[in-house]
Amino acid sequence: MSKTMANSGLIVSGGVVHAEKETKPLGNYWKVLIPIAAGAVLLLLPVPEGLKPYAWYYFALFVAVIIGLILEPIPAAAVGLIGVTAATITPWVAAKPADSIKWALSGFQDGTVWLIFVAFMFALGYEKTGLGRRVALNLVKWWVRELSDSVMPWRWRTSRSRRLRRRTPRGAAVRFFR
Repeated sequence: MSKTMANSGLIVSGGVVHAEKETKPLGNYWKVLIPIAAGAVLLLLPVPEGLKPYAWYYFALFVAVIIGLILEPIPAAAVGLIGVTAATITPWVAAKPADSIKWALSGFQDGTVWLIFVAFMFALGYEKTGLGRRVALNLVKWWVRELSDSVMPWRWRTSRSRRLRRRTPRGAAVRFFR
């Protein structure tokens, strides 16, 4: 790679050129502070009538996590894990710490959660390796070939394409099996 390419701010990975993101130290600190501030403001507001205090505090935590998921100062999974951890270590979910831990871990025993997690991992793998793109392009290539074979019979094709097909091993196999 030439020096101009290396210093141009472009990253080449897997044959695809990506623009390098500029990182500013403490450039996104506001994305961290806004969810914390929103949760703190809701915690400091008086509890509405008819609502138990722990439910209001739990609501404040929920709003802070949702704002964190929207702004995404860190990856979404980490924001969710921090929210579950905060709910577990506070008495807002259950009075006993053991019951809070049981509540926090109960979501991971459901098979649907693991199915979604595995689907995300497969999707990430397909994106990183480019397998999904290759499979899609091969399916389109196969579909176009099948469609052209059914729409345009062998005898209607030009003599040039017939000559080319006879010269290739695949063309010979296609002619043999027709």
